[in-house]
Amino acid sequence: MNRGRAAGRARFAKFNAIGLLGAGFQVLLTEVLVRCFHIGEAAAPAAVEAALLHNFFWHERFTWSDRGCGSVRRSVIRLLRFHAGNGLVSIAGNTLLMYVLREKLQLPALPSAVVAIALCAPANFLLAEQWVYNDVSGRQKQAAGPESSHTASTLPARLTTFRAGSMLRRSRKAAAQENMLHVLLIEDSPPDVLLVREGVRRSPVPADLVVASDGEQGLDLLSRSRFDLVILDLNVPKVRGHAVLDRRRLEAGPPVVVFTGSDNPTDREIALAFGAKDYVVKPREFIAFMQAVNGILEKSLPARAAAQSHPA
Repeated sequence: MNRGRAAGRARFAKFNAIGLLGAGFQVLLTEVLVRCFHIGEAAAPAAVEAALLHNFFWHERFTWSDRGCGSVRRSVIRLLRFHAGNGLVSIAGNTLLMYVLREKLQLPALPSAVVAIALCAPANFLLAEQWVYNDVSGRQKQAAGPESSHTASTLPARLTTFRAGSMLRRSRKAAAQENMLHVLLIEDSPPDVLLVREGVRRSPVPADLVVASDGEQGLDLLSRSRFDLVILDLNVPKVRGHAVLDRRRLEAGPPVVVFTGSDNPTDREIALAFGAKDYVVKPREFIAFMQAVNGILEKSLPARAAAQSHPA
């Protein structure tokens, strides 16, 4: 506590020393402006502004040198505070006091300036100490020191946890992709394609869907990519559904489920004879359509598991 009081007294002494220099500069400039330029009452604000800049420069580098000059941005902020606080008190106080002392009491300019400066000095010191040069950011950094150290010490652990979490997410994603059902839909009707997509999205069976808009494109995709299931509409262009089934019968490939709007028994018999695993008529109701798509996907899981356990 004694050390703090001693530092406060030393700072107050420095403040007064700079203040006396500034006061002398202000008084001298006031006299010059009044006597040489006959400015009158406007001389006081001009002299005060010049003295403010003088005092700010030396206060930052001498009176409050322990709080550092900091960056240019910090000095600019301090200067703005100095003007807003000390400048307002000095300019307003000195102008008012000079008006009262000179115009009302008819005192000479020099004694009036000295009295005005002496009366404004205590308020200026308190503003500078508590606001202008109060190094809040520095104190906050000191107060946050232990916490910052703790944060720095825990940063490697956090990075390790983050990396472990990322690896776990990637492994889960890879596992999900590995267990995902790869489905080829051969369908030329855009509304039915949207309905099948929605059914796949709603199904609890994880699956990704590739769409071919005609039989020829579907056969090309089957020759170049691996699929676990083919959902086939019979009435597709270029290569009809029965022809697709006939070609796939000659090759080892994924199971094909016919999903068509035709409930003709002959179409069903031909499709099953050509190797279709199942024949499902498209329902007209939305809910039934979703259930049909989900049923196709769920029935395909055992077949894929068997195929994986007994590779060709």
